[in-house]
Amino acid sequence: MSLHCCGNRKERRERLASRQQQKTLRDNQHGQSTQSALSEDEAMARAIQMSLADHQQSKQASNEQSHQEEEDMALAKALQESQLEERQRQNQVAGRSPGRSQSTDVSKCNIS
Repeated sequence: MSLHCCGNRKERRERLASRQQQKTLRDNQHGQSTQSALSEDEAMARAIQMSLADHQQSKQASNEQSHQEEEDMALAKALQESQLEERQRQNQVAGRSPGRSQSTDVSKCNIS
């Protein structure tokens, strides 16, 4: 009887192992189909997220470009003013030079 008892245990273990394998296989197949659906949803969510991130980056780049243009304009204006001041200074120095007989100051010129 002892052999018969051990044989039954072995059979039970094999049946239990077989059932567990079948259940695992079914769960895996079901999980794959669920995972596929989630993958599509995740892919869509990721695509939307990437699109929003791209939009934000382009908006930030546009803002940076606008800011850079403002800085460039301010620099150009400062350079222009500096050049004007330098010309005026040179005109004043040239007008005060002892060797000069004619002034280069435009405000002193009279055209008749």
